Amino acid sequence: MEYVLFTMNGCLKCLEAKKLLNEYRYSYIEKNILLDVDARIELLKHVNELVAPVLLNLKNNQVLLWHELKNQKTICE
Repeated sequence: MEYVLFTMNGCLKCLEAKKLLNEYRYSYIEKNILLDVDARIELLKHVNELVAPVLLNLKNNQVLLWHELKNQKTICE
């Protein structure tokens, strides 16, 4: 997997992000920041706040927040 999608329960934008990634056939690992302490720590290393959804490209550590992600035709390439 090249991507990590940080999400949280009850987040409509997170559902939209997953739908978008699936539509473009990107494979990703989902990490729920409400349920997974390690995911929270990992997210904080990249964006310094607990927000979701956030997409992390593991190849180059590029981070896209939701407003950036929804406007991308090609994601993190």
